[in-house]
Amino acid sequence: MNIINLLQIKPCVKLSTLLFIATLLSIPNAFAYNLPANIGTSPFNNCSLSSGTTYNCSGDISLGNNSTINITSPVTLNLTSGSFNAGNGLTITSNGYEFNINVLDDGEDVDIGTNFTGNVNFTANDRIRFGNNASVVGNLTADRLDLNNNTTVTGYCSPSNSKCTPPPSLAPIAEFRMNESVWSGTTGEVIDSIGSYSSRAASLSATKPTTANTSPAIAGSPGTCRYGVFNRTNKDYVALPSSFPNLGANGKAFTITAWIRTTNNTLPGQRIFVDDENNTGGFGFSIGDENATGRLRFFSRGTPSALSLDTGNVIANNTWYFVAAVADIPNKRKLIYIFNTSGTLLTNVSATWTESAFGSDNGIASIGGETNVSGEGNNNFGFAGNIDELKVFQSALNSSQLNAVRQDTNACATLDHVRLSHTGSGLTCTGSILTVNACNSFDTANSCTANTNGLSGSVIAKSASGIILTTVPFTIPVGSSATTINVPVTSAQTVTFETSNLSVTPANLWTCWNGSTSSCSHTYNDSGFIFDVPHHIAETTQTVNVSAVRKSNNTLACTPAFANTSKSVNFKCSYNNPVVGTLPVRINNTPLNAANSTSAACDMTGRNISLTFNASGVANTSFQYADTGDILLNATYTGAGTDAGLSMTGSDNFTSAPKDFVFSNTTTAPIKAGNNFNTTVTARNALNATTPNFGRESTPETAELTFSKCQPTG
Repeated sequence: MNIINLLQIKPCVKLSTLLFIATLLSIPNAFAYNLPANIGTSPFNNCSLSSGTTYNCSGDISLGNNSTINITSPVTLNLTSGSFNAGNGLTITSNGYEFNINVLDDGEDVDIGTNFTGNVNFTANDRIRFGNNASVVGNLTADRLDLNNNTTVTGYCSPSNSKCTPPPSLAPIAEFRMNESVWSGTTGEVIDSIGSYSSRAASLSATKPTTANTSPAIAGSPGTCRYGVFNRTNKDYVALPSSFPNLGANGKAFTITAWIRTTNNTLPGQRIFVDDENNTGGFGFSIGDENATGRLRFFSRGTPSALSLDTGNVIANNTWYFVAAVADIPNKRKLIYIFNTSGTLLTNVSATWTESAFGSDNGIASIGGETNVSGEGNNNFGFAGNIDELKVFQSALNSSQLNAVRQDTNACATLDHVRLSHTGSGLTCTGSILTVNACNSFDTANSCTANTNGLSGSVIAKSASGIILTTVPFTIPVGSSATTINVPVTSAQTVTFETSNLSVTPANLWTCWNGSTSSCSHTYNDSGFIFDVPHHIAETTQTVNVSAVRKSNNTLACTPAFANTSKSVNFKCSYNNPVVGTLPVRINNTPLNAANSTSAACDMTGRNISLTFNASGVANTSFQYADTGDILLNATYTGAGTDAGLSMTGSDNFTSAPKDFVFSNTTTAPIKAGNNFNTTVTARNALNATTPNFGRESTPETAELTFSKCQPTG
């Protein structure tokens, strides 16, 4: 019997009622779907596996009200035709897995009703529409976005929309960019850019791992810049400090990410990161365990119910991959993710355990290989290739967050380091002058290749207990490579100089030079000598005032330390650049060496010079130096008698240059045009004597040759 005929309604209404009932019957009932398990059944019956975790679908996919989708492994649905539609109340639970829905056909869209909740990435060539009160965690990309009242999106949207908020960036607890230009086995040389866990390069041999920048994972600047080079034969590794936490011991989740590139994916036990020194309750992340070619393993000894989690054979030789090991400890689950350089998620595997705790190991953690004291401290457990941008997070990152980390870059340093030059001592009433140099190369004595790209930052002086006593900003303008600053410290003590807040992150830490000695220690005294020998032509006499001063009893100003008296002050000279020499500085015609010889070099004995100080504490004397180069002078007075216990020091450096150059031993004329000829160029001082140190500097000085045509004159 026809149900419509039983209804006591007017005939004109029958058709509308019939259409309404037909519409109700055509809407699918609410269902719970598990993907990918339910792919192949309605409404996913037109979907089939394309490759990996990607499925191609033809025709519409329509879900009824209050449907749920539960994701149990990564899934990407590519709708090659048709739209994706859902009624009200759709809930998508991703469980931390990547879920993408891509509507690829022109004119087709994504249309979802009210009260949506879920983690998913949508793309459409036409429109994406959400009804009221939707809460989306994921990225939306379409030609047009229609986001209705009270809808929020935590993710990236294209086109941009005021209802979209980028996901919060997750800060790692450690970040090893591996941008240092060299490692030598020094504590703290492998810099943690977060600041707490800078580490040390190590190996089984004297040769340590190093870095390179020939072919980084992300080229250019910004990019991933330099990367670690790990030699498996030496079992190169980076030893983290003992202060690095035992991940997992506190019950919190953690994630380890890195770029890796192996040169031989058949080698077993290639440790990426490991904290398992005692082989007790630790864990490790590595390539090729149990001789499985190209396989990543995440093992955790504290969870024997899920001891090892393995991927398939994904890792190829000489290819960069972004990899992650995730320990979701509160949910007793661990995961591995592998992305290629294009951002494609190649694989994502997971396992769960039953034990109440994750476990931990009391030994130190390491990158690139087991430590030398480990039970597996041989080269069967070292990485073969490159590791870069290793980061440690104290949380379980999902695939979208990992993909964001994958894209992290930084400005690649053209600045190698900052060099601080000082004289070793200064006065509390005047401060100390420092020269700040931007360097593009390692120091050779007190010299380096100049960086002229411009730099700003600060120099800090720290006490012996590590307290910052003063911070002095500096700016090196573009086109210059150095500047001078005055660093004041108002109480007598020995401090250490450092740099901070640099506008460009250098590849290496700062260096400090006291003359030709590598040292960041600088002593401030309440009394001492002030003198300034100007830069000058070699063997020209310089008349210099030497002031004996002390800090005032009532202020920080300097007052005379001596007045109307003569004192015997010891002066020493030393060679900054070149670092050796053959001739001495002379003060009042007295050579500063033990032999009192004008043909002997400066030495550590120096010479006592009698200085007469006037009522203002100033003595006048003369300085001469017959050679060229950068010279450091140190003055010392050790009191006796009424001055017993008084110790005063002072220092200054100056540069001496040649007066001119002379030619000799030139090939006898006539010389045919175009033929080579020989000549000797000699640098001379003001008395026309040879200056033997010219050209022996760490970066040798040179003479530029030009010519003047004598004949013909036309």
